[in-house]
Amino acid sequence: MEKSIITEKLGLYGWKEIEPVLLAALASEYPLLLIGKHGCAKSFILERLAEELNMNYRFYNASLLNYDDLVGIPIPNSDYTELNYIKGRETIWDGEIVFMDEINRCKEELQNKLFPIIYDKRVQGISLDKLKYRWAAMNPPSILDDDYSGAIELDKALADRFPFIIKVPDFRTLSNEDRNNILLDNDLGKHKLDYDIHKLIEKIKNKYKEIKKATSDMAREYILCLVQLLMNRYNYISTRRVSMLYDTLLYVYASLKVIDTKYTFEDAIYSHIKYVIPNRCSEEIDDSMLLNIATEAISISKINKQKDFFLMEPGIDKLVKLLKFYSGIDNKNINEIVSECISSINDLKERTIMALFAFIKLKDNPNVYASTMDTLYTLSKDIYNGETHSEKVYLQTKKIKNMVDSVLSSLQDEEYYSILNNVLNYFSMGNKNLSINNEDDLYKIKDFFVKYYKELFNKEVK
Repeated sequence: MEKSIITEKLGLYGWKEIEPVLLAALASEYPLLLIGKHGCAKSFILERLAEELNMNYRFYNASLLNYDDLVGIPIPNSDYTELNYIKGRETIWDGEIVFMDEINRCKEELQNKLFPIIYDKRVQGISLDKLKYRWAAMNPPSILDDDYSGAIELDKALADRFPFIIKVPDFRTLSNEDRNNILLDNDLGKHKLDYDIHKLIEKIKNKYKEIKKATSDMAREYILCLVQLLMNRYNYISTRRVSMLYDTLLYVYASLKVIDTKYTFEDAIYSHIKYVIPNRCSEEIDDSMLLNIATEAISISKINKQKDFFLMEPGIDKLVKLLKFYSGIDNKNINEIVSECISSINDLKERTIMALFAFIKLKDNPNVYASTMDTLYTLSKDIYNGETHSEKVYLQTKKIKNMVDSVLSSLQDEEYYSILNNVLNYFSMGNKNLSINNEDDLYKIKDFFVKYYKELFNKEVK
């Protein structure tokens, strides 16, 4: 990450790399677990985010927590058919944000009762309708770090309820610049964000919807390859985790795109993979190994051929990419993208040529809608059929005709000659806004045609 838009603004340095994941957790409202040594700002960042969100916040130290602290005192109703709860100011019922600190130090029987709160937003079978965010933090378990004898291994099923699991930086891993900034910032007091965090979250949610619509097939293909590789390494991946991996990846991608549009789907993959593995709660994870697994999954799924295609601005380049790689794209998306790209090309000559190329490339594909093909055919039928309307020549001049003949006479490829012959003759007939008016027009069309013909049909034009 080149810049921080949230953590440094709140006075926390060295966390820029994690920001897309933090933002994805906020936008998705999925449970978030932070793992790290004491004093490395786990509680600080979550409490500051809660303040910026300005929502009902509940903090619980799980090592001291009793169940009654969560739900209140149970009281049976008058006919003893159900329990009601006396709600205190700190009980969970009206909480919108719940933060469970020291979650791997709580009693085993209480861990079991946290499952439905963390994942389903329910307690005792009752829906917690106001609850949005479920956050937790833990020290490394004693099996990984002798400094934490009281920290036990988090129940694997509970760990699997957290879509986002982040091992946070500590002072040892920070750069000298970040260490210096921590000391410089020490006396500056509490920081406030200079923007509305709710608007940022809403922007990410909207970008997520856009990405999901456009990249679902590509993301699924990658995730299926990734999961197989992860199972080879970790033996078991739950079905729940597979679904989480898919959706969290899209949210991380959406967060990156909101931070800076330059980020690609491949960038999202590498930002995502290190923060979604539940095994971090119980074993040391080699980040470089995870990055290698992600790279292999990219290679197997051939995402590198389509990366960031779907979020390209509609136009000629996006249309060309689709026509080259459409076999890996959902049928519905093919039709939507073709129509969108064609209509976005403002130059009528270029639009006509690209409609011709698209028609030729897609005419034998049974999955392209008839309405899409009709649009392409209507735009390019006269060229495709060789109709130059010679009987309607009313603006063609001898000079233009001679120029066209000169360009065509230099061509050696028969198939290419035939198509370009139709194009140039059609445009030389003075068809309203499609006419060739001078030599510059002629060579501009010819160069445009050659460029995309070579790219789409993989032919070297002589």
